[in-house]
Amino acid sequence: MDYEQVMNDKKLREQLEGGETIVLTMKVIKFTGQNKKLPRVIAITNKNVYNISPAEGNSVKSFFQSLVNKSRIKRKIPLSAITSITISKIVKEFILHIPTEYDQRYQVDDQLSLIIQTLCEVYVKHNLKKIRCHFIEEMNLSQYTTTNYDIKKSVRRQLPKKGAEMTVDDVKIAMQAARGNVQTIYQKSNTSEISIEDFTLIKMLGRGAFGKVMLCEKKDTKEIFAIKSLRKEDIISRDHIEYLKTERKILEQTQHPFLVSLEYAFITQECVYFVMKFMIGGELYTHLQKVNKFNEDYALFYSSQVLLALEYLHKQGIIYRDLKPENILMDEKGYVALTDYGLAKFLSKGQVAQSIVGTPEYLAPEVITQQGHAFTADWWCLGILIFEMLCGRTPFFSENRNQMFRNIVESELKFPSTINLSNDCKNLLTALLKKKPHERLGNKGDAEEIKKHPWFKKIDFQRLLQKEIQAPIIPDLQSATDLSNFNPQILDEKIEEDQNQTTNTQAVKKFDQEFYGLNYKKE
Repeated sequence: MDYEQVMNDKKLREQLEGGETIVLTMKVIKFTGQNKKLPRVIAITNKNVYNISPAEGNSVKSFFQSLVNKSRIKRKIPLSAITSITISKIVKEFILHIPTEYDQRYQVDDQLSLIIQTLCEVYVKHNLKKIRCHFIEEMNLSQYTTTNYDIKKSVRRQLPKKGAEMTVDDVKIAMQAARGNVQTIYQKSNTSEISIEDFTLIKMLGRGAFGKVMLCEKKDTKEIFAIKSLRKEDIISRDHIEYLKTERKILEQTQHPFLVSLEYAFITQECVYFVMKFMIGGELYTHLQKVNKFNEDYALFYSSQVLLALEYLHKQGIIYRDLKPENILMDEKGYVALTDYGLAKFLSKGQVAQSIVGTPEYLAPEVITQQGHAFTADWWCLGILIFEMLCGRTPFFSENRNQMFRNIVESELKFPSTINLSNDCKNLLTALLKKKPHERLGNKGDAEEIKKHPWFKKIDFQRLLQKEIQAPIIPDLQSATDLSNFNPQILDEKIEEDQNQTTNTQAVKKFDQEFYGLNYKKE
């Protein structure tokens, strides 16, 4: 199957060995040692694999190429030199491992199965033995690719631990399983099926207990998104499957200017992926750290948006429970949105939650004492947030966690004497930070009660919702992927998974049994 008509090129034909025949030619992307992408034609014969530069469409270029006798063959890899192949189960990438030279990594737009099966067929026939294949759950195979630059430094990268000697039939079965391995579980619009392969991963944005958040680009539209990757076994080991179900459901059904919503979601064999809007301004925490504390106008602007976001969630029957500056993200216009619904919970009227969850400094007294908490716990957190924005610290903080919990439950609210806060502001904070939930502002009328407080009288909430108010901080951005508002240490982290990370198959199986039980899909 000479799809790229290599045999029509006389000079290429002349460079084939005696008895060598073309089995398959296909357009691919070859990765260089510096991870750059180059268009190539892969030509698989009964003896070798060739990297061939695409034929020049320009006849003049072709003419001069022939004059200088420049060969289109860029690399010749004997089948006997290949020891194994690594294939991604998620994206259309594979590596030919060649210990006597250096590895070759490819990306394919289509027909990955055909290329891999053909490679295996010619390998088995030529070498008279099975081929070793590594089918792995990875989106980027660079960590397993020994490049020509590595060889110069005497570096040989480790192969994936998962691997097996396979017959051609084994490979066909594995390829079919791998291609059915990515399942779309949510997409906002009724477009064609979408998978991880439709995104290019760019940079690491954040890392947490369950996974990581990465910057990515959708290949066809060039749209920029943030993609959250969660490992199934980590979720099971921490008994957080119910939290993930809740997070997915909230992401799917919430649409609000001040909430980060879901664009797509995927499940693979080992991970769950949520694709969301990229908030280029980074965390509110970052901007607060730069100046230590905000004035009241700044704090009013941001807390008003948080208030509206919490109001919306509460009307949906959702308690947020994880308010803090790190979970408030800023967009390109300087407006903010809540993110990370991993600790949120659906509550029916009169129901209370009992779990001790949240950031220690932000926990409400009733959460610590396990008396049962409901929506008013979020209003306590709003009070803590406003206090931190204005004072540069939380009101009950202590290095000793137990002491901090005692402070939250027992200590009186005190305002720093060095900071001049308005009486309206002090009155609001005092009302939000009442120890007893039934005395707390928002207990009777939820957000509407809080919005009527004098401190919020300057805010036109309708104009705020329409984003018609000038933001006090507008990120200085140079491009759509400007990452100057993100932690440079995290940005420098590799996107690839730890090579030594193993998979607990029983945990993955348990996850699938429990998570797939949630059939909610937004219409």
